[in-house]
Order: sequence, then C-alpha cells, then structure tokens
Amino acid sequence: MVSLRAYSWSNVRQWKKEDLHSWQSPQGYAFLDMQVIDNNLLFVAKKWGNFKQFTENEHCTVKLLEIKKGESISYQYHNYRSEQWYVISGRIVVTKGIETSIMIPNMFTTIQVKEKHKMEALDDSLVLEISRGHFDEEDIVRLLPNADK
Repeated sequence: MVSLRAYSWSNVRQWKKEDLHSWQSPQGYAFLDMQVIDNNLLFVAKKWGNFKQFTENEHCTVKLLEIKKGESISYQYHNYRSEQWYVISGRIVVTKGIETSIMIPNMFTTIQVKEKHKMEALDDSLVLEISRGHFDEEDIVRLLPNADK
C-alpha cells in the first residue's frame, strides 16, 4: 500500500495512475482503488462500495436535468463555462462537435468551453450537470433552433 502525505483534490489530480490503486491517507484511512478520470471525476472503491467525487472546494454550479423522452437541448456552446454531464437514469444521445454517442447510467462526459454540444433523451432521463467557470444562463450560443428556451 502506498502512503501519500497530501491528498487534497488538486494534489490527487497530479498523482500517477499507478499510485492510486491502493493507498493510505495520513489519517490511516485505506482506499482499495482510487482513479482520477478525465481530471474531473475521482472514483474511490471502498469495502462497502464506492463513491464518485465530482468537485471539491471548487466554484461551480450544479443542476439536475430532467429530460423527457424524445426531447433535447439545442445544439449550442458556451463562451465562459465547461460542463460535465453524469447520467443518473435513462439513456441520452450526446453530440459533441461531429461525434455522437449514447450514454447510459453511471457514464459521464465533459464539455469544454466553446465545444459545440447537444443532448437528446431516448428515455425519460435524469442527468447531473456540473458547470465550471463563469456561470450565466445567458451564456448559450444556440446553433440550431430548438424549443428549449
């Protein structure tokens, strides 16, 4: 087991992947498996299960999106914020630029500042959205019309 002195979120992002599989905090807490995914999501396996940590001591806006089957948000981008989407229930089609993928529960994706994106629900869906950067509902540049206004 690796013993690491500092384990703040900012330090965790800098650790090498091989150091994150089994370690002990300075307080003696043992973690079975710890992985940083996409620099935005921390996954820690515990004896009792696991947890996913999306942010720590960070200025952000968190929303829970309920999207009805067959509905979608417009094809858009943001000038001042990035977004992270985590599917809680349902299935969604995510378009980022020209790439399209289907996301199911427990999957996540990150939308970078100025990255064109769209989300469409294949089922009634629940999606956690975490926005980082300057949040303003007016920071939406719609590229194709849609009824989401």
